[in-house]
Amino acid sequence: DSMLRSRAILSLERRDASSGGGIEAKVQGSGPDSVYVVRVPVLEMPADLVAHCSCPDYSNRAGICKHGAAVLLALVPGSGYTVPGAALAAPSAQADVDAKLMPPPLPPPPPSP
Repeated sequence: DSMLRSRAILSLERRDASSGGGIEAKVQGSGPDSVYVVRVPVLEMPADLVAHCSCPDYSNRAGICKHGAAVLLALVPGSGYTVPGAALAAPSAQADVDAKLMPPPLPPPPPSP
């Protein structure tokens, strides 16, 4: 939560299918020169949430780090997170960002026999 409030997520974008799909973010680390890449893959639901990070803590823990947790929180609808620069853009800019990040709707289930 503190990483969201401190605007540590520098960028957040959807990756196209040719590069594996999912979400990729750049997150500011503790040091002034540390920026980490977090990748959230596309998963079939239900599934445990996954966020791979380039930081040393992720490698040492073999699990989610604070950078990955911040990105996952930012993706929650209603989190209040806005992409840096979107606050200065037109009001529809955040809706455009949300539309790009949200997965396409699932097709309706087949009719029951």
